[in-house]
Amino acid sequence: MSYQEAVRYLAYLSGMGIRLGLGRLCRVLEHLGRPQDACPAVIIAGTNGKGSVAAVMASVLHAAGLRVGLYTSPHLVDLRERIRVAGNWIEEENFCRHVLEIRRVLAEDTLTYFEFVTAVAFLEFRRAGADVAILEVGMGGRLDATNLVANPVVSVITTIGLEHTAYLGRTLRDIAGEKAGVIREGGTCITGVRQASVRRVLEETCQKKKATILRLGQEFKARSLGRGKFSYQGRLWQEHFLPCPLRGRHQIDNAALALAALEVMADRGFPVDGAAIRSGLAMTRWEGRMETIPGSPPVILDGAHNPAAMSVLCRALKEEAAARPIVFLFGVLGDKDAASMLKKMRNVASGVILTETLSERGLSLEELQKLASRLLSVPVEVCPDPQAGLQKARKKAGNQGLVCVTGSLYLVGAMKKLFPPAAEYDTDSPP
Repeated sequence: MSYQEAVRYLAYLSGMGIRLGLGRLCRVLEHLGRPQDACPAVIIAGTNGKGSVAAVMASVLHAAGLRVGLYTSPHLVDLRERIRVAGNWIEEENFCRHVLEIRRVLAEDTLTYFEFVTAVAFLEFRRAGADVAILEVGMGGRLDATNLVANPVVSVITTIGLEHTAYLGRTLRDIAGEKAGVIREGGTCITGVRQASVRRVLEETCQKKKATILRLGQEFKARSLGRGKFSYQGRLWQEHFLPCPLRGRHQIDNAALALAALEVMADRGFPVDGAAIRSGLAMTRWEGRMETIPGSPPVILDGAHNPAAMSVLCRALKEEAAARPIVFLFGVLGDKDAASMLKKMRNVASGVILTETLSERGLSLEELQKLASRLLSVPVEVCPDPQAGLQKARKKAGNQGLVCVTGSLYLVGAMKKLFPPAAEYDTDSPP
């Protein structure tokens, strides 16, 4: 099997959509010798910030000398981005080998796309001899494929907002209950959830399971010191003038969640110290999140794909580039709250170009245009082709402005292909 054939097979599985339940994957993993238990794991759930927390933790643990497996989703450009060991994408040859191995034991079970890729990740971490696996939950928590790891060292729940309501429930408390499924009996939960009623769901779950809950702003704290620096105060560590690895004030909270989880790991014998923290933070990279492509004008790529994430993005843009005209290139999936996302742009955008997400799940441009014309007072144009839309947005912004590509990680991924690899430019520079 070639890598292209493997990708086509998985694309076929993606047409099956979402099917809740862990029974199918559990049976397959039993046949494969339970690869999910080959190394200790950290599981990270939440509405926003999961990937950033995972990236920080992986970078710090790598700096501490550990061989780290990192599983995230979705990918931006290449499916292999989702599965990394020691910072490197899974090799095509190993990916194909694992796909064949899984297909051989499927019997009558058929896995979903996400279940299958998760199984590939577990097999790769076992094959590569990972010391620890950092796992980002795909959706929810209780019934997510990543939640088949037996006893995570620590469970992280970043934030909770309304999302995937058809599957997770229609209220924040319902959704919190699903995400609380990653908390284990006698385990430790790190959370950045701020809504009191939602946080109570997590606290009640921890009480029932005799688990410890550590809350941002209570058991551990972080404070911005300006100029990309912050301080952290936790149970074990008090650190000052730490480098904030990713742009945006919200990333200080994400870094704090990562450090609190790393404190739990240090408590349990993982070799994390102050030197590893500083080095790991400085080395952290996470593409597609306030990622700046230099130029005239610069282009910011950010995968804000729900109202909460869009609010955070617009706040960051207002802080960093308030005096400059900002033109958005915006496309969104049909199951997202596009109206609320457009409202968040109102005080920031000087113009908006609507475009396709290049996903079959994208919201139609006709419907998106109706929403935008009703909700926005700035000029709105429609350009179905994202590449042409980007050119139009850059022209509209002018040399003194900037362009922000957002609304969907599919769109951000498509735009990334037009630019050189991130290693060839400084992703940390403000616009």
